[in-house]
Amino acid sequence: MPPLYGVLVALGMACGVGVGWILAPRTGLSRKAFADVAFAALVAGLVGARLLFVLVEWETFRDLCLSGQDCWAAVKVWKGGLVYYGGLLSGLAGGLAWARIAGLPMADAAALFAVGQPLGHAVGRAGCLVRGCCYGQVQPGLPWALAGRHPTAVYEIIGEALLFALTLGVFLRETRRDRPRLWRPLGVYLGGYATLRFFVELFRGDALRGFVVRLDTPALAAALGLPPDVPVLFSVSQVLSLAVLAGVILAALLARGPS
Repeated sequence: MPPLYGVLVALGMACGVGVGWILAPRTGLSRKAFADVAFAALVAGLVGARLLFVLVEWETFRDLCLSGQDCWAAVKVWKGGLVYYGGLLSGLAGGLAWARIAGLPMADAAALFAVGQPLGHAVGRAGCLVRGCCYGQVQPGLPWALAGRHPTAVYEIIGEALLFALTLGVFLRETRRDRPRLWRPLGVYLGGYATLRFFVELFRGDALRGFVVRLDTPALAAALGLPPDVPVLFSVSQVLSLAVLAGVILAALLARGPS
């Protein structure tokens, strides 16, 4: 694993936490309380990101163990292998769980998480670009192709940067209200990222990450400029994106209450 990959992933985590630390005084959380929540979220996120990677690649790890090569490969995080969705969902759950246990306002913790997360992810995805993972479908004629492939890591970096600007704007607007709705930035981020990731997955080329259902969609592939036999629906990340988006929509409807 290239050293720069690890450096950029660590830098991304630092950026995400740093944004929350700066903005914490605008909420009901002190910076010390936020640091505790952030630590819980980081630990839970790393565990979840690795666990989902192992689940998706379980055949590889099973074979390594059965062949006697390495039964401990699944826990060797330093060799690479993290799935963002696992880290996102488990990190969010871990941070909110700690906030609840500590008697801290969960909505405030959620808002700070939502603002810092897209910036941290954008920086971390630069590590993927350096390492060459999370690569896109082969398409040599694409004017902006990198090594003849869709630069899907770049798509996510741009999308996450825009989400950072959007969630920050929503956060600043809500914290100026007399009665701030601090769950809103989280809904904006989760809904925005789920939408972004679903469409980025159409151009992802690392099919070994797995498909929940692999549909035969030659017309859609051709419309995207891809070979007709390339699978584009439904990857593990696309299914998770749809589930997250459905959850955000349901939560928004429940928050509105009866009309």
